[in-house]
Amino acid sequence: MRTKVRIYARTIDEAAGNIISALKKDTNESRSVSSRNNVFYFDGWDGLGASAVIRAIAERLTPTSPAGKRALAEQEFDQLIHIDCSMWESRRALQRAVAEQLQLPDHVMELFDRQDEEDDFKRVPLGSRAELPQVLRVMYQHKQKLNQRFLVIFHNGSDEEIDLASCCGFPLSGYSTNKVLWTFQGRFQLKPRGNVDRALASTGTTDGFISAFPRDKDKEDPQILWSYLVQQEASEVAAVYKINTRPRGTIDQPTQVSKCFLYMLELCCRGHQSIDYDFYTHGANYWVCDGIIHQLQQGDGDIGLDDENDESWRVAEALLREMQLDEEYHQFLPPSHLAKFVESKPYWTSPICGFTHILDGAIPNGDMLQFQHC
Repeated sequence: MRTKVRIYARTIDEAAGNIISALKKDTNESRSVSSRNNVFYFDGWDGLGASAVIRAIAERLTPTSPAGKRALAEQEFDQLIHIDCSMWESRRALQRAVAEQLQLPDHVMELFDRQDEEDDFKRVPLGSRAELPQVLRVMYQHKQKLNQRFLVIFHNGSDEEIDLASCCGFPLSGYSTNKVLWTFQGRFQLKPRGNVDRALASTGTTDGFISAFPRDKDKEDPQILWSYLVQQEASEVAAVYKINTRPRGTIDQPTQVSKCFLYMLELCCRGHQSIDYDFYTHGANYWVCDGIIHQLQQGDGDIGLDDENDESWRVAEALLREMQLDEEYHQFLPPSHLAKFVESKPYWTSPICGFTHILDGAIPNGDMLQFQHC
């Protein structure tokens, strides 16, 4: 039976510390051949902040700094494996990323290249490319020889739970004291809890489910927490956007990213019962055509008038690629705590045109025209 763990925190750092303490406590408990407490899923605060927290844990425990090496040793781990597959490609890409961190020999890494070339020739879709059994054997034997205790931190951008024992050779049951901390959430993906539960039930390899909550006695306005968490999600998107779009990226601040997200959320709350926005296809169109991207680009000296429109499209499309919007959750089940961010604005409703925002001054004072607010 899966263990449920509640942590109480109002910041990313506080949550990271609480989870590290929980993992430490679990390590000290006695184990048996039937023990099942190696794999933990973290859902954040109702989906928000999860990726930022496990990233903060990885930064605290990274052995590349003396402080991180000390912290890792205090947790009784020998090696940290941090895998970010938020932008999901395939199980093989995940296996390759782990193999690189394990620093497997060149002749093993060449197996990936050869198989990819063969699959390219056969036109096997990237998402369908499975892990390589011959590499899995090498990975398992490598870990056995090292005789080390691993902590794996995994950002899972797929729609299914990944068994890292069968995919990457990590012993994760019985007397093994290796640990995995992972999440689906990140970059505004925010999978609904029902979808998460179904994914975990389908494989059954996750032993613990960790959720974060504000402290019961907190008197601070809850919206302060949600605003803070939205900014943390935006920070992750902005960071990866800057890496992938240099030198042409112009939306590189968390505040800019959060404005784009909140605009999308506004659309969801306005017409989630009647309009299919199809964000995956048309998300960039909304940002450009409603002037959101243009407003955020104002004052950027690198953009001239002649190419401003083209640049707006490039920026919007690049940003949409990095923002992992879960269409079902955002559009059809907009979360109430985030919906409170949406500013009420007047709009027309039409059976043909749908919802049209009314610009300031478009309706004179005292006009008898009827309109609604979202």
